[in-house]
Amino acid sequence: MRVAGFEWDDANSSHATRHGVSQDEIEETIEGASLVRKGKSGVYLAYGQTLDGRFVLVVFQRKERGMVRPFAARPMTYDEKGKLKRWLK
Repeated sequence: MRVAGFEWDDANSSHATRHGVSQDEIEETIEGASLVRKGKSGVYLAYGQTLDGRFVLVVFQRKERGMVRPFAARPMTYDEKGKLKRWLK
């Protein structure tokens, strides 16, 4: 996915990182996502790996001019990792 930049502020930063995923990992996951799906209410779900190989799921909004606003992230579950591998076949 092509991203022009990330929109961070106190609100989305504290919420997005509360499951132990850093801002850097969130950005790495979105930029290198293996799969991006459109979810409910116009949000997007990025499934991917960080540069360290950690499997992460990020929920974000697409904004104007290629900007992205992440608002939730967490490590993928065992089942989600399996589904991702199947989707990519």
